[in-house]
Amino acid sequence: MKNLRLKYIRSKMGFTQKELANYLQEAKHLKISRGTIAKYESGVNFPSKRTLKALSKALEVSEDFLAGNGLQTEDIEDTLLNLLQKNFFISYSYSNSNNSTHNAIHHYLEYLEKENEPYNFYKDSNGDLNTVLVNTKFPRYKEIDNFWKNNFKFLFEDRKFKETLIGSNKTELKEEVIQRINEEVNKDIKNHNVTTFINLIDEISHNIKQAAIKESKNKISKKNCQTLSIYKLKEYQEMKNRIKELRKKNSYTQEDLSKLLKNEGISANRTTIYRYESGARVPSEKTWKGLAKIFDVPINYIKGNGLQYDEIPSKILSELINTYYDDFEDIVFTTLKNNIKYWLITKEVKKIADSLDSKSSLTTDYGKLF
Repeated sequence: MKNLRLKYIRSKMGFTQKELANYLQEAKHLKISRGTIAKYESGVNFPSKRTLKALSKALEVSEDFLAGNGLQTEDIEDTLLNLLQKNFFISYSYSNSNNSTHNAIHHYLEYLEKENEPYNFYKDSNGDLNTVLVNTKFPRYKEIDNFWKNNFKFLFEDRKFKETLIGSNKTELKEEVIQRINEEVNKDIKNHNVTTFINLIDEISHNIKQAAIKESKNKISKKNCQTLSIYKLKEYQEMKNRIKELRKKNSYTQEDLSKLLKNEGISANRTTIYRYESGARVPSEKTWKGLAKIFDVPINYIKGNGLQYDEIPSKILSELINTYYDDFEDIVFTTLKNNIKYWLITKEVKKIADSLDSKSSLTTDYGKLF
C-alpha cells in the first residue's frame, strides 16, 4: 500500500495535526479527529474510498495524489535523468521521430550550442561512437548524468517545479518538463531582447534629453521630453497579479492577509494566499473586491491589468517606427530619428527599413529582431 500524502499536504499548509482537524471541521465541515489524522499519516489506517474522496475535495487535491499514487518525491531526480537521456537519444534510432520531448530537449541544447555534446560521452579514442554503447541504447553513467544536471538546472534545482511533479503519471511528467524547458528558452531569449532594447532606449533618451536641454530649452519641458523618450516603460515589472507586491508594500505576511480577508467575510488560509500570489489559483470576484478594499486600489490593478513586461518591446517598437517614418522639425524628434537611423545602420537593417512602404510591414519585419 502506498503512503498517503496527508502529512506532506499538511506541512505545506503549515498546520499541526490538531489545526488541520479544526480546519477540516470548521472550514470544510468534514469531521476527522486529530487521532485519525495521526493514524492516516503513520500508515496505521487508510481512509475509505468515501473519506478519501471527501478529504481530497477539502484539501483541493486529486484522489490519486492524496492516495500516494504517481511519481514519488524520492524518485524525481532519477526519473528526470531517465526522461532526458531516453528522449534525447531516441532520435538516433528514429531519425524521423516527432517526439515532442526530444524536440524540446534538443531545441534547448541548440540554444546553448551544445546539441551534439551528449554524443561525446559515447565516443571511443578515435572520436567515433562506441558501437557497444550505441547497441546498448546509450546507458546512463555519472558523467552524462552530470551533463544533464548542469545544463538543465532549472529542472533539478527548482524546488517548486519538483513539487509540481509529485504524484504525476508519465504523460503528465512529460508535459510538465516540455512546458518548463520551453519556458526557460523563452525567458532567456525575452530577457536578452528586452534588456538590449531597454539599453537602446536609455541611450536614445539620454541623447534626446541632452539635445532638449542644450538646444531647445524653451521648446519642450523636461517632463514631456522624458515621456516622449518612453524611458519610464522599464519601471513596469512582469507579473501574473499584484497581490504579493501590494502585500509586501503594506508589510503584511500571508497570515496577516488571510486574517484581513476573514474580517471581510472571505475564507482564505495562508496556503490559499500563496496560491493566489503564484497564479496557481484565481481568486473569486468576491475575493478580488475584498483585496481591493484592503489595499485601497482598483480591482484591475490588483489583477495585473495594464502594460505588462512582455508588452514593452512592441510598445517601444511602435514609437520607434512612428518616429522613423515621420519628419519632424523639432530638435528633439530630429535627434531621436537620427539615433534610430544610426542604430539601424549598426544593426545592418537600414536597407530593410528603407525598402518597406508601410509602418505595419516594418513592424512585422523589424519585430523579428526581438
